Amino acid sequence: MVLVLCLGLLPYMTVPASAAESQIIVGGVTLTGSGESPAYATTNTAGTVTTADASESNYNIKWDGSTLTLNGAAIIGSFSDPAISCAGSLTITLVESNTVTSERTSCIHADGNLTINGSGQLSAAIGSIKSGFDNAEYYGIYVGGSLTITSGTVTVTGGHLTGYGQLKSYGIYASNGMTVSGGAVTATGGSVDLWAPSAYSYGIYVNGTTNVTGGTVTAIGGTVTSQYTYAYTYGLYVGALNLSGGTITAMSGTATAAVASSGYGAFISGFTISGGTFTAIGTKSGYQTNMFIHYNPPQGCTFYQIIGGNNGRTYTQMTISSSSEGNLPQDRPFTRIITVRNDIDPVITEITVTPSSSTIQAGDELQFSADVTGINGANEAINWSVSGNQQQGTTISPAGLLTVDVNETAPNLTVTATSAQDGITFASVAVSVTAAAHIHEGVLVPSVAATCTEPGSKAYYVCSCNKYFEDEECSKEITELDTWKVIPASGHQWSDTYLAEHADAEKHYHVCEICGEKDEGQAHTYGDDQTCDVCGYLRECIITFDANEGSVDTTSTKTENGKLPNLPTPTREGYDFTGWYTAKDGGELVTTDTVFYADTTLYAHWQVKTPPVITVNISPAEGGSCLVAEITNDMDDVEDLTQLDPKPLENGTYTAKEFGSTIVLLPQTASGYMMDTADYVKIPGEDQDTVSFDGPSDFSYITIVTKRDLTVNLTFREVSNLTVGDATLSNGPVCYATTDGSGHVTPQPDYTENDSWNIKWDSANSTLTLRGATIQGIVNGTGSSCGIFYEGNLSIVLEGTNQVTGADVDTANGEAMSTGIYGKGKLSFSGSGSLTAAAGESASSVGIAAEGALTFGDRVNVNASGADVSVTGDVDVSSIKWGGQSAGVFSSASITVQDEADVTATGGHYQVSESDKTNIGFSTGCQSLQLSVQGGKLTAAAQESTGDWLGIEAYTVTVSGGEIIANGNPVFYWENSEEEGLGCIFTVVPPAGKLYHVEAGNGGSLTETEGSPFTAETALDSSLFQSDTDFHCYLADDPDHQHTYDQWKYDETNHWHACACGANADDAAPHVYDSAADLTCDVCGYERTIATYSVSVSASPAEGGSVTGSGSYAPGTPVQLTATANSGYHFVKWKVLSGNITINSSNAFTMPAEAVEVQAVFAQDSSGGGSSGGGSSSDPTYSISLPDHMTGGEIKLSSRYAEEGDTVTLTVTPDEGYMLDTLTVTDNKDKAITLANKGNGKYTFTMPGSRVTVDAVFVKSPETLPFADVSESYWAYAEIVWAWENGYMGGTTVASFNPGGTVSRQQVWMILARIAGENPADMAEAKAWAVASGISDGSNPGGAVTRQQLAALLYRYAVQYGYDVSVGEDTNILSYTDVGQLSEYAVPAMQWACGAGIINGTGDGSTLSPQGTATRAQLAVMLYRWLA
Repeated sequence: MVLVLCLGLLPYMTVPASAAESQIIVGGVTLTGSGESPAYATTNTAGTVTTADASESNYNIKWDGSTLTLNGAAIIGSFSDPAISCAGSLTITLVESNTVTSERTSCIHADGNLTINGSGQLSAAIGSIKSGFDNAEYYGIYVGGSLTITSGTVTVTGGHLTGYGQLKSYGIYASNGMTVSGGAVTATGGSVDLWAPSAYSYGIYVNGTTNVTGGTVTAIGGTVTSQYTYAYTYGLYVGALNLSGGTITAMSGTATAAVASSGYGAFISGFTISGGTFTAIGTKSGYQTNMFIHYNPPQGCTFYQIIGGNNGRTYTQMTISSSSEGNLPQDRPFTRIITVRNDIDPVITEITVTPSSSTIQAGDELQFSADVTGINGANEAINWSVSGNQQQGTTISPAGLLTVDVNETAPNLTVTATSAQDGITFASVAVSVTAAAHIHEGVLVPSVAATCTEPGSKAYYVCSCNKYFEDEECSKEITELDTWKVIPASGHQWSDTYLAEHADAEKHYHVCEICGEKDEGQAHTYGDDQTCDVCGYLRECIITFDANEGSVDTTSTKTENGKLPNLPTPTREGYDFTGWYTAKDGGELVTTDTVFYADTTLYAHWQVKTPPVITVNISPAEGGSCLVAEITNDMDDVEDLTQLDPKPLENGTYTAKEFGSTIVLLPQTASGYMMDTADYVKIPGEDQDTVSFDGPSDFSYITIVTKRDLTVNLTFREVSNLTVGDATLSNGPVCYATTDGSGHVTPQPDYTENDSWNIKWDSANSTLTLRGATIQGIVNGTGSSCGIFYEGNLSIVLEGTNQVTGADVDTANGEAMSTGIYGKGKLSFSGSGSLTAAAGESASSVGIAAEGALTFGDRVNVNASGADVSVTGDVDVSSIKWGGQSAGVFSSASITVQDEADVTATGGHYQVSESDKTNIGFSTGCQSLQLSVQGGKLTAAAQESTGDWLGIEAYTVTVSGGEIIANGNPVFYWENSEEEGLGCIFTVVPPAGKLYHVEAGNGGSLTETEGSPFTAETALDSSLFQSDTDFHCYLADDPDHQHTYDQWKYDETNHWHACACGANADDAAPHVYDSAADLTCDVCGYERTIATYSVSVSASPAEGGSVTGSGSYAPGTPVQLTATANSGYHFVKWKVLSGNITINSSNAFTMPAEAVEVQAVFAQDSSGGGSSGGGSSSDPTYSISLPDHMTGGEIKLSSRYAEEGDTVTLTVTPDEGYMLDTLTVTDNKDKAITLANKGNGKYTFTMPGSRVTVDAVFVKSPETLPFADVSESYWAYAEIVWAWENGYMGGTTVASFNPGGTVSRQQVWMILARIAGENPADMAEAKAWAVASGISDGSNPGGAVTRQQLAALLYRYAVQYGYDVSVGEDTNILSYTDVGQLSEYAVPAMQWACGAGIINGTGDGSTLSPQGTATRAQLAVMLYRWLA
């Protein structure tokens, strides 16, 4: 069916002909305007238009004669007139959102051309209209000429028409063509309800040509109903359509009629398309055949491909060329949708996924494939995805391989294949997931023994699945645990007779032979004596205790069955109690076994005490040493540790001079080490209350008060590398670094002293030199920031101008802090440069902080400051650092300013908004336990804060040189919980020839009040003072001072006469000593210190002879040894047990700078007689032979000869590019000797009773690992290389190591057997070895080991093969958050592994993951940390 409509101009209401073109009617108001004099109007929400109060700055409508600007306008037309009416051409510019409505004819009416542009929106709609019996046409927008839309958003709706005549409703009507180049237009024809004769609804109706080059056009026909005749609805009805860009969508409404009805998406006379996309959607109602697109293509026109489909699925396609004229063939099976598009575009038409449905077990894999159908060369590639999963480990590969995580809990997954061509077309399939097969792993629940009255419980194993088993392998399940595990109570077994030992003063009893419980008992029966006739119990006697010049708490007691259950312990100053006796002098010793038959007095006996001996053990020996001093007063009275005049220990011991005095130990750390722990060994059987063991946290000294011999253990540890800004400088050779203006630190491994460096790190001397450095700290893993951080003692030398800054950190983190410089040991500054050290904002902000003593010397100029801090939220103050303050300088021990140092310490403002923050909010310039100003200048200032703001906070302040300037509120402060009041002890000790002046600034004053907590001496005439304002203490000359040159002054090399004020009387002269070993200068008495080391000489066997040579010697000193054999023995040789020495033929060696241990070896002879060092009548030793020549490495022997049973050590060192392949030791019968791998290239064996031969084969190391799955960037690369090169671990295949794979128990047995020097032929032999060695019970060989099981296997090996596992005894693993998951059997092993550094924790280091499965990479790392 072809519809032919006459497209002619239709009559409309227009502006009167007499009106000027500069006039327009808007909402019934005529506006007259021009470009020079525009007209303005406003509208209200009711749609009323008015010119009153409208202006250039206040308008919704503007008319300049040709352009109508709508700026947020709301316009309503009348019943007879359009909302907007123009007799000529018109341009509408849209600003903001605008609405135009009308009750009649049209919303917008232009007799000429109409152009719409702008960035705003326009909504035009006709209301509901009843036309009666007249023919009627209504328009959303009517254009008598052409319509042009270039921009903006236009939405138009025709009116809802009802009546009996011929009715037509238009969204947009254009009489002479339409052009759309941009914007978005949506036009909808109104709905029409008609009784007769015909009804029409058009979304867009255009006479002439329509050109669309861009933008979006949507044309929608309305719903049309005709009760008696015809009904037609069109989305787009145009003459010719040229589409070169943009998008056109044309949709018909629903048409219903008694005779005929059609719904056309588009009705086009001629259609040319060169770009863009065209879609037409039609509906069918009644019996008429659909006709979606009508076209009459001009001759030579090239059409695009036309695809018809239903719901997006293509059924057929055809290409329309210039020769295909006429209507679209109606026999094509197009249904509802037609899309016209470029025929060269590729299209995906269908995707099918195989398998279409499936079930998979968690932990398994499943391969999917996709069958893709496309046209025009469409890309058939697929992008796979999986959804619905709960675990990140559930993934699908680009090739379609689905891997389901073993812990996946989602019951269903969706696998989707999406076209890579368009990213839209897809197909999905459902996958059901079943749980992974559960492997039982039993945890032992120990047995509980039954008692006489209470039942017990058998041991059993419980799995995480809450099932119970009889065995560790979980092969025998217990179904009724409560019944199975019960061990019945045994019941009492009473003794047959009454015994005195079970009686009390009133009764005797039968006693259960199992649990010892007594029955109700019977009363004693006595005859004429004191003994019970039934049980033999003795009646009570009164025993009196005489302390015999001592004191005792218990003066008398009563016996029980003739004996004393315990004896009191008396005390007597300077004496040891030796026991209770029956006489004051002499008598018999009384014990708790002594039987008394009558009342008795006992006497305490005494023995004079001897001063205790302190033994100091140092581990490791190279970590440091210890000095010792003895005082009779309190350490609080010691201002400087050098006043103690400490001395070195003699052979590691010190004997106290007086009983009950205080022993002071001063640990001396070696370079690169720091004190780790200090404790004492408890004395078995002695009262530990007699021992006081204390000292500051930095171990600068340790005080001991003891009346017993005591052993002290000092342990040192190597300090970590130095952290400088964002870099780490390693301990070792001197290294250098440079900095830039932003504070970034760049290590320069190739630099020397002559290069232009900013940082020099000499770890051997713990010295850091800053030369014009700018260092910016970063926030570390704990949330803190330090510009410079070092664990040990650190000396900083300043050259030039330097700046070190800590970063801002989260102030809500109470554990986090920010510092410019932070040293955990002693920290000192020297040199002639300057330093600005500034902390960032944090809950604890300190410019320079040290846990040990902090010293500023030489001519340094240091400005240290804490940041301004503002805390508004909650802060965890339970573990806050340094008291929650902003401080300039801080030390846990002491701060010293000396020489010409100039130090400025400033605390920042610290504001806390929470009223309950009582532990934070302080500002302090300088804080320490002790402050000593010996020279230079200290300026300490605090800023007003929420809490206290203190210039100086210290317990004692001593000024013996230099000056102090401070301010605060108050200036000085210290809280002493043991004394009343707040304050500090301030002592002024001016040097000879000087006086101190103390002044208050800013109008303040010094108040000399008796009882004030501040004191001064000497220059202040011992008066007491306090200052709540600025404070200044400075030196001035004493005019009455007279020089006296009666004192010797000295340094390490010279001495001279000097006055106490420092003036010299003569030139320096060198010290004079009698010999190289003499320690005291003959002239001035200066005592020099020479480091000595111990020599220990022993005999083997001890009865074989006597030796000399033990003692302490200075390095370079000759040491003479002697060995004298006893009768029946002869001297064989000297054996060096430790120390790098060579004993010459004269039995002497030169003392090295380390301890030496030597053993004289004797052997029995048959002739008797003796011999001395060097002589030998026989040699019961055997030779150890090495190959004459080895390629690729070398072997060093601990000895070329050894006795049977000796342990011989081989040190194997491969050459560069080589690795050890095999190492063998054979006896004189070619029998292999077992080797033990001690790690780090060392192997040991036990010498047999014959000569042995050592052989080794070295092979070239491969340049890289042969494993493709272990790259050089892999976190465990170095450890895997080590394990592979040493032959402990190989690959799972030739080219794969599988680092993330599990490790079975039998694989660990095999590796440990190889380390032990065994070479099992197979896993069965490895298992037999592990069982025989006590390392494993051999169960579950193929089971994957957990981390705790692996630690237990290594621990058992270490114990069996003599490794030191004592580190685990004191290792605390309770800080790990999952320690509760650790099985009881694995606790010692995990303590050892953590203490030895074999296991460092998982994730962020806070967990052990003991139940987690160990990987092959983790095993390689643990072996490396243990053995390398």
